[in-house]
Amino acid sequence: MAAQVHKQASERGVDVLLSNDTTIMSHLSMELPTVLWRDATFEDLRRVYGKQMSERCTEWAHAHERTAMRNADLNLFSSECSVETAIDFYDIPERKVFLVPFGANHDFMPDAERMERNIIRKRSRNICRLIFIGVDWKRKGGDKAVEVCRELNAKGISATLDVIGAEWSVDNDIKDRVEMHGFLDKSSKEELQKYRNLLQRSHFLIHPARAEAYGCVLPEACSFGVPCVASDVGGIPTTVKPGITGQTFPTSASAQEYAQYIFEVFTNRDRYVSLARNSINRFLERHNWTVAVEKVERLIEDVIKK
Repeated sequence: MAAQVHKQASERGVDVLLSNDTTIMSHLSMELPTVLWRDATFEDLRRVYGKQMSERCTEWAHAHERTAMRNADLNLFSSECSVETAIDFYDIPERKVFLVPFGANHDFMPDAERMERNIIRKRSRNICRLIFIGVDWKRKGGDKAVEVCRELNAKGISATLDVIGAEWSVDNDIKDRVEMHGFLDKSSKEELQKYRNLLQRSHFLIHPARAEAYGCVLPEACSFGVPCVASDVGGIPTTVKPGITGQTFPTSASAQEYAQYIFEVFTNRDRYVSLARNSINRFLERHNWTVAVEKVERLIEDVIKK
């Protein structure tokens, strides 16, 4: 595969190689600037996802990662934890490693003032609407999201949970508070609009993931002024900043701990609006594709000039 890439790049007069595959790049030998842009290193995935591999396979994968990253002119990662892993674990020079968070996977760019006036401040004060987005129910923590909804209702807050992506059965005692919407295809105009409507009316995105490399649903929630309540695993803390765009918890945190935080914020309107406003602003400043691509373009231009 590396030979094929070499042939095609030579024939087409390529100026820069941009890749997310370290295996191919570790075997490529060309006098061209190379850029790796990914959400995680192999070590991140092995550690966060708990992948069990033989010692030989693990060493093989680490060797490819290290070789490709050392050969690359730029190593771009969507999360802070992967930047740290590249530098500290793989011993890649800091001058070659940069943080470039991924954007939300939609083309909606909010007007912060209008969103606060027309959406955020008009969200219900009587019903706390949680939203969970994820196909992998167990890994994303769907079961804990349901428990949080149950705990909030037990605390005297009328809470509901909208679930996008996963289809799962829940206990009868909470069934009337949880609505499963199934997978919504953003390429469908109607389903994209439904996705947006559900986010706009939600108070919190709940994302108690057990493993997560980055989590594109987090900046998507931020774009609609929806604070995120999530685990602190993997790349999640890059987007969810405690006290700014929401709150993070250890993966061992109980549903009661999540519920207590949501209860305190939901019952303090000024505090809630501040988090929602911050979420939009952070999306506009750091977590959209326009900002990401502009940064990558500048970095690539600097490499080409050298």
